[in-house]
Amino acid sequence: LHINVAPECRSSGLGSRLIEAFAAGARAAGAPGVHVVTGEGMRNVGFYLRNGFEHLATLEQAGKHPVVFLGRRL
Repeated sequence: LHINVAPECRSSGLGSRLIEAFAAGARAAGAPGVHVVTGEGMRNVGFYLRNGFEHLATLEQAGKHPVVFLGRRL
């Protein structure tokens, strides 16, 4: 799943509804959880945290921007 919401539609709840629809489908398929991988400091980290995801780990790589792993149990 990749969510991009047009700037004029942000803060309308649309992204959260997309997450909930995806989570419901994953739950129905028997998945125990879902995860997201993104960059440290990216705007979407806060979005996912507000939508029930938890910080699982940060991977530091020499010379590269750190990668953040977020997860949510279903």
